[in-house]
Amino acid sequence: MSYRKAATALFVLFLSTFASTAALAKEKQVEGYYIPRASSKKIRTTFYFTGRHPSFHGMQKGVDFMDDRGKKRLLLPTEADEFGYIYKTDTIVMRSVYDNLGSQTDLFLQVLVDGVVSCYSHYEYRLSAPGPNGVSMGQHSVSYPVLQHSNGELVKIRDMYFRKDMAEFFADCPALVEKIKQDGQRKTIAWYAKEYTRSCH
Repeated sequence: MSYRKAATALFVLFLSTFASTAALAKEKQVEGYYIPRASSKKIRTTFYFTGRHPSFHGMQKGVDFMDDRGKKRLLLPTEADEFGYIYKTDTIVMRSVYDNLGSQTDLFLQVLVDGVVSCYSHYEYRLSAPGPNGVSMGQHSVSYPVLQHSNGELVKIRDMYFRKDMAEFFADCPALVEKIKQDGQRKTIAWYAKEYTRSCH
């Protein structure tokens, strides 16, 4: 390959990489609502995010929005009971919940099931697996479902003790406990949360 062709190929690669990075960094807007603390009124607003799609992990601690004075700022979990928006075809609801499992602060958690028992998606950072030299390559974001009775504490179901933890959580519904013993992890935690509302209340 001649020097000129090699230089042209590198330039094209640079432009495509730059365009991809710029697209990721470009701020996107979605219309939605939030419910202020001590209020049941939904207030329409605009939310802002960067990246290919909204980061549920990042939004746990707050989300950029347009306030009632027309200024963009961060909406904190201590200021609102929940916020929501439609992204593509998905309806996203993030609810302010006290995180007794980790941060010991209020977080916006993504609602998976809303009922007598609620199920949320809880995000946290974990160390990546060690590389060839035995050193971890950093952190990565992971999520897992958590359950909540009414406004009680969040409960994490352990994989190794799935049937035991689930049976304890749903102990007031013997019929569901029997399904848990029979089906175990063939059904999701969110499915059992929905079934509790359908069958036990």
